Amino acid sequence: MNIIIFTNGYPLEGKDVFFDNEISFLQERFDEIFIVPILEDGLMPKTSFSYDEVHKGCRVISYDYKKTNLFFKPRNMGDILKSDKQKGLKVLYKKVQHILYSNLLIKILGQIEKEYQLNKKETLLYSYWFHYHALGIARAEGYKMKISRAHRYDLYQEWRIQPFKAYTLSQIDYVFPCSKMGENYLKKMYPGFDNIRTSYLGTYQKGENPKHTSHRLNLLSCSFVHPVKRLEKIVDALSLIDDIEVRWTHIGGGIDFESLKAYAQVLDGKDKILYQLLGNMTNDQVLNYYTSHPVDLFINTSQSEGLPVSIMEACSYGIPIIATDVGGVSEIVDPGKNGYLLDENFKDEVLKDFIEDYYKLDQLNKEKMGRASYKKWADHFNAEDNYNEFYNFIIKNVLSD
Repeated sequence: MNIIIFTNGYPLEGKDVFFDNEISFLQERFDEIFIVPILEDGLMPKTSFSYDEVHKGCRVISYDYKKTNLFFKPRNMGDILKSDKQKGLKVLYKKVQHILYSNLLIKILGQIEKEYQLNKKETLLYSYWFHYHALGIARAEGYKMKISRAHRYDLYQEWRIQPFKAYTLSQIDYVFPCSKMGENYLKKMYPGFDNIRTSYLGTYQKGENPKHTSHRLNLLSCSFVHPVKRLEKIVDALSLIDDIEVRWTHIGGGIDFESLKAYAQVLDGKDKILYQLLGNMTNDQVLNYYTSHPVDLFINTSQSEGLPVSIMEACSYGIPIIATDVGGVSEIVDPGKNGYLLDENFKDEVLKDFIEDYYKLDQLNKEKMGRASYKKWADHFNAEDNYNEFYNFIIKNVLSD
């Protein structure tokens, strides 16, 4: 059995980094593994990028195209267009974008089939995102199975225009939202489909977090630096703290990294507040950080989420969480047990109070919260369990066809 996977850039550096956790499970179950990174670049996909032809035993498929070659009418264009009644110029842009990206995907599938003489009936298509890649595999014909994951920006209409979802759902075998909230959302938005099934992502735990040895509270956040992550709210909350010693570390870069550095300078005058912005790290470097630096609390202040893998990682090291109650976050953070939930539009004083509340807990209660975090990870977000369940389900349903 073969599988072709479409990503937003994996295995390129910094792209879909958490997909790396699935590779060993793919290798155990498929003869040929093809990874196709299609990079977003506005209306039409990026045409060139640097890559290795083989990554961890998987073939990475390159492509190059003339933009004019993407302007062809899909055979099933009528059904696609009729499935989506959204209107407006921004909607039209997104619809054209989805058609063009899915056109490229169709061309790439033809290239792979021809070059590697693949038998479609022995090949699965897998989109890591529920957007134009999923539309592309929905349009493909003759393959053994077609599946897609769904996260956040590729799912919720409130955050991004989502064209052709009903058509995509009607033409693929399964969509796997990464949270129960995502599953419920899809079923509410597109009633009548029975091919929507929650499948949690998962992480590995590679050691233990060192025990806290000082009076200073060590806070960690880990995400891209992007407006939706609202990292400035951490700065604002810390600026209100005067009575306890805190060190805040942020891992992750992004479009607003320099702006965050400038914004955080307001903390330079706070005698008891230290901070460091470490920028981008590989996933292995992040896990090594957990095993070499004490972390007391993990903080996520995002305005929108799916179900953050960064929180799963923190839980796996027995670290309590403060996070915004958005997306599927409440599926991993139990208030009063392994952390604190912030309202979506929380005030800075509330985050400050949560930080100080944890600081004032006695050691026994801090350890109790840490154990609850680890148990939540072990019971629900262990990569070994979740990916075995995911791929076993897929293989079982392939063999039953």
